[in-house]
Amino acid sequence: MRTKLIYFLIIFTAFRAHFAYGQNVVNFSADEGFTNGPLYTQPNWDSNYQTSTWMVDAVQGIVATSSQWKRAAWKQGFSMAGVGDKITFRVDLNFTGEFVVQNNPLIKIGFSASSDVGSSTPVTAGVFLSTTTDNEDNPGGSLQLRNNSNTQPLSIETSLPLSDCQGTNGESDD
Repeated sequence: MRTKLIYFLIIFTAFRAHFAYGQNVVNFSADEGFTNGPLYTQPNWDSNYQTSTWMVDAVQGIVATSSQWKRAAWKQGFSMAGVGDKITFRVDLNFTGEFVVQNNPLIKIGFSASSDVGSSTPVTAGVFLSTTTDNEDNPGGSLQLRNNSNTQPLSIETSLPLSDCQGTNGESDD
């Protein structure tokens, strides 16, 4: 059976994020060897750069960007060799600012056969976390997990009312 190497790929506008992959936890701290500066200069990471990019704050243990749609990739390859193989990952996010009731993608998390996001836009298989408009199904709007093209919810159970996740003073809940 052919083994394909896949990379974890993230594309999002979050302002603070912590990542976990299997039993590997990444907190972007100096203890883990991260230094203050662009994410693409850190070992095993890539990120795109036009006028801004993802920046690591190794003291706080965060990676942040103030620009929209900045891609980042963890060059952590893994093999999927057999039927039934699976990967579980978790991403903890904290968005700064207020959620707006609109059809707006906030983050895309997925997998790709390429970790080169600095000079290309690789094809990914992933999911979007988006806000939805105020409608009969989502009164007041919601956060919703959506398919790879951001056109449909993954299921009706993948929505959370914005009022349940909007924090105070411009901070969202984690």
